[in-house]
Amino acid sequence: MIDIERVALPAEAFNPRVLFCDLYTHEFSYPKGYRYPERYVYDYELELIIHSEGAMYIDDRLYPVEKGDVVFRRPGQLTQGIPPYNCYLICIDLAGNVKDAGTYAFCPAIPDVFQPYYINPLLEAIPVVCRPYPYEKYQHLFDRVYEEFSAASDTSPMMLKSYALRLLTVLIQDAGQATNTVIASSPYGKVIKAVLDHIHHHIDARLSLDALAKIADLSPTYFHKVFREAIGTTPNEYITRFRMELAKELLLSTDTPIYKVGQKVGIENAPYFSYLFKKYTGISPDVFRKRHTDMS
Repeated sequence: MIDIERVALPAEAFNPRVLFCDLYTHEFSYPKGYRYPERYVYDYELELIIHSEGAMYIDDRLYPVEKGDVVFRRPGQLTQGIPPYNCYLICIDLAGNVKDAGTYAFCPAIPDVFQPYYINPLLEAIPVVCRPYPYEKYQHLFDRVYEEFSAASDTSPMMLKSYALRLLTVLIQDAGQATNTVIASSPYGKVIKAVLDHIHHHIDARLSLDALAKIADLSPTYFHKVFREAIGTTPNEYITRFRMELAKELLLSTDTPIYKVGQKVGIENAPYFSYLFKKYTGISPDVFRKRHTDMS
């Protein structure tokens, strides 16, 4: 990272302005071995990988990237992409007072002004590359930014600011969870990680204790014990919480019928889905959605 201005920025001063957003889906057309030119990062950049067989260098470190990875680049970093990978890309003026979205140029032909590197413990907690869950939540958020940026209506700046704040908030919350460090310190870390990946990618399927234990190559009883020690909750409690968090995001960000939301999170029985959702949140799915609609 080159030497740039470093400025303390309290969380209440976050005022993200979306400068640029695009969806790249043609990267698999590049020849094998192709690399993008090296470039400096002038602003805060958020990238969601939606399909990948590639990687990227950031400050001389190689990061293989996979579907679901979120990349958080800071001003002053040196980066180089190695396709193929498809992604959403969002460039943000974090304090909203440095760059003008109307004249902004991503990858400018001549050197640009570096946005300050903002110092805040919440930002520092976000890894350069992480894989927060669920993927669908982040896909919806990135897609909302992309659609609103493309629409460019009179209300777009306000909407984009709200989406960017939400995206930063959930990323900070998810990146700040201790789960990854706990898993890494567990003697069964790789096993637990494999089970979590299976849960996250098959949340709409039946996830029995026996099936998960088989993935871990452990007996169901011992797997239950190992999982609880590593994650701090039982497999069933973890799956239920994950399903309800994903359901909340789907209710907020889509108009999918409630019974189909239940199916998407692995609960076929609509009354049972409503029962679980109310038990988890204190309100029914339709009330949850209506409250959000009334506030928007």
